[in-house]
Amino acid sequence: MSYTITTSVGVSGSGVPTVSKTKSHTVENPQSFEVSVGIGVTDMLVNLAIDISQLLFLLIHTDQDLSMETNNSAAPQETFALDANNPLYWSKDAGVAVGSLFAGDVTKLYFTNASGVAANVVIILGLDATP
Repeated sequence: MSYTITTSVGVSGSGVPTVSKTKSHTVENPQSFEVSVGIGVTDMLVNLAIDISQLLFLLIHTDQDLSMETNNSAAPQETFALDANNPLYWSKDAGVAVGSLFAGDVTKLYFTNASGVAANVVIILGLDATP
């Protein structure tokens, strides 16, 4: 079954033109996760499956500053510093290769919270079953 997911991005401000773009993605396998990362938690595991050849878009939002590692907490494939309320967003349509985000497929995310406040994380990804 196919699902339609809509993403949007926009820019506006003093001295610059307003630009807004909305994109509808038809995905076979949308995935979403909502997790809470407690105060002082180190390497909280979230299992997921990101086949980068099928990835259409990815959004990770947190309401507190967190560290995120991929695949292995001891020797991560990537490490990200996630800023509160500043989503990590990638879309195939943006023209930036997924290889600039992930070196390979991702099966695990590890979150560390040193912010002093429990963090709420939302992960949404869209996959194309027939890339």
